[in-house]
Amino acid sequence: MNYTESIIKRISEIFVKFTDVFVVNSMPTPICKYARGGRSKICYSYKIKPTFDYYTAQKSKYFGFK
Repeated sequence: MNYTESIIKRISEIFVKFTDVFVVNSMPTPICKYARGGRSKICYSYKIKPTFDYYTAQKSKYFGFK
């Protein structure tokens, strides 16, 4: 087992104790094209709302989650 795998294993052992904690990648998750974002009701609730944002790595705008 290399160093990276041992770190991942240790972190997973710590997080397995919690049932309401999740690790999420910070890469943007577009839902639909930017132009349709204002009309989209996909994944929309009063608690969770997708937003308009800019993805610097791809130099593009998107509508979705970060």
